[in-house]
Amino acid sequence: MKTLEEIKEKIADFTKENLHVLDCYPSTMDINTPKALMQLSVKVALDGLYWTIGEKRPEFKCDDFTKENQ
Repeated sequence: MKTLEEIKEKIADFTKENLHVLDCYPSTMDINTPKALMQLSVKVALDGLYWTIGEKRPEFKCDDFTKENQ
């Protein structure tokens, strides 16, 4: 069983490793399929890690689907 500190460390490391995907505007399958798939898989992995510790994942730039960022 992992401790809370180990999970939070994993979240921090995983987020840092994937900032190039998280800190850019959202991509779609029509615009850039590989980037869209990377954004989706990273967000789902973080959702699972945050769920494990009973918290909600923070919002990143790639979560912003407002019209001005399309």
